[in-house]
Amino acid sequence: MKKSIMVTILFLIIGVLGACNQQQQPNHGVQEIKLYELVDYEQVEDEPIVEWTEKEDIDEMMSILQSAKKMDGILDIEPAPYRLDLIEQEVNPMFLWLDEETIEVILMERTEDGTEVYYTLLEDETSSLKELFNEKGVIDAE
Repeated sequence: MKKSIMVTILFLIIGVLGACNQQQQPNHGVQEIKLYELVDYEQVEDEPIVEWTEKEDIDEMMSILQSAKKMDGILDIEPAPYRLDLIEQEVNPMFLWLDEETIEVILMERTEDGTEVYYTLLEDETSSLKELFNEKGVIDAE
């Protein structure tokens, strides 16, 4: 009896340690990210202004985006200046409000039923996103 309890505990410990050592995929299958400047409400420029294709860059961007907090309601704001396409097997477009003065980024995605869902990034994550955009020459985030 004691032996079977010890074996069970040992397997539980090994399982927990193994689960802790496995790295989760922070990008959830996103293979590429493209940033477009919006010309009109949803019309984008022909070419993206930035493309992230390196796993390290995508993981960093996804880590920032996954920290976004869902907002209640629908916002009445001017059209977004950018669209961020998260490319897995399909394109998941997110509209992005960000400029040099932005303190908290606003993101919007449209669900399959056409509902608009808004998110916000807090100040620290906004600063991190501004740095990524600054590195690519999109905005001057000094």
